[in-house]
Amino acid sequence: MAEGGSSESAPFKVLANDIERPLTQEEFSRGWQSLDEERSYWVPTADIEGTVPADLYGTFFRNGPGVNEVYGTVLKHPIDGDGMVAALTFLNGQVHLKTAFVASKHRLEEAKERRLIYDGQMGTRNRNRLFGTLSTFGKLLVSGRLPKYAYRNPSNTNVFYWGGKLLAVYETGLPHSMDPHTLQTLGPDNLGGALTMGVFAAHFRLDIERMRLICIALRPGLRKPSSLDIMEFDWKWNVVQRMNVSVPGLNYAHDFLLLPDYYVFHMTPFIKISYSQALLIMAGLTSPGETMRYYPDLPSRFVFVPRPEGRCKDREIVQVDTEPFHIYHF
Repeated sequence: MAEGGSSESAPFKVLANDIERPLTQEEFSRGWQSLDEERSYWVPTADIEGTVPADLYGTFFRNGPGVNEVYGTVLKHPIDGDGMVAALTFLNGQVHLKTAFVASKHRLEEAKERRLIYDGQMGTRNRNRLFGTLSTFGKLLVSGRLPKYAYRNPSNTNVFYWGGKLLAVYETGLPHSMDPHTLQTLGPDNLGGALTMGVFAAHFRLDIERMRLICIALRPGLRKPSSLDIMEFDWKWNVVQRMNVSVPGLNYAHDFLLLPDYYVFHMTPFIKISYSQALLIMAGLTSPGETMRYYPDLPSRFVFVPRPEGRCKDREIVQVDTEPFHIYHF
């Protein structure tokens, strides 16, 4: 609600202490519109409010879902949409915008078939629910194991540049490497073999003093305990520090904090891993995103993992109980 207003009156106005710009719901909702093409152009001066500083140089990258439907199939949630990377380049007081979809394997296959092929983790489905249920139970009876299931990897959650690589990231799969100049998708990147679990979390932290990029990868526990990789890369993408920990109940790590002596995670009570839930997901009766809700029987805790080069002498992982809540971003 705008300062001094009411929920039925003026839209949000104050974006910063010295900037006022009215935002309507219609303008805000444009951020979720489907984009049917990639673009590359110099932004007209008439479309720029104020003046771009002449000494501002560089490129600012952003990533997010670029579509809300796939060949006629409306996505249940925007996060199931293919990632579109935008590059805003500032040069001599001018601004250039370039956008490109992440050319993932599933996007290329669906473009060839001109239909939705891969389900989304937030509930978008290609399969007939009855057929999916019968197929899953049939495979379970024959093999005694839950069948493997491939979701789409839209690489739409984050994008960042480090050591010559531009990575588009979606945490349940490998990141996609893109050319930072042309935004051409170069393909999935396992960072020289560092991503042994085949996944890479969307968010990272920087240790500026050591000039390191700290990244994580998490596999939730079902048949095996959960597995969390914490990796520290130098500017040349060498792994200079790595550790793997397993904390029972830590089945979600979208973001984390970096302290001088600890990595900090939150054990959420909004993610539950069980065989019954996995069976429902495999049968197409629900999806990982649709099962995210508050489970009163699960703990809410901060988990402090000592850094290998930290000053903490006690190398034990510390867990601190908190009131129940969920953290997307610290």
